[in-house]
Amino acid sequence: MRSSNPLTAPLSQMTATFLKVTESYWSGLFHCYDVADLPRTNNELEHVFGSTHYHERRATGRKQASLGLVVRGSVHLVAAVAAQNYHFSGPSQPGAVASAQKAS
Repeated sequence: MRSSNPLTAPLSQMTATFLKVTESYWSGLFHCYDVADLPRTNNELEHVFGSTHYHERRATGRKQASLGLVVRGSVHLVAAVAAQNYHFSGPSQPGAVASAQKAS
């Protein structure tokens, strides 16, 4: 960028600003290459948040996230992530639910 062809005044100013800001943040920009298991982006984490909001909206029938998700979001998020890794299934024997209800 610094050694390219002559630029127009606005483009030159924009390039100078970009280079200045990039240089000021340079020491913390690329930690992903210094730390072995650190991903380059947080897209997977953002996907978890988006999926949680989607499923919560589906379950409640609301267009936006409910106040409960905002207040207790960390609990919902942990439960959602745990539920994604566990496949819930019904009892292995058809009469198990009925016999368990009679026993209690």
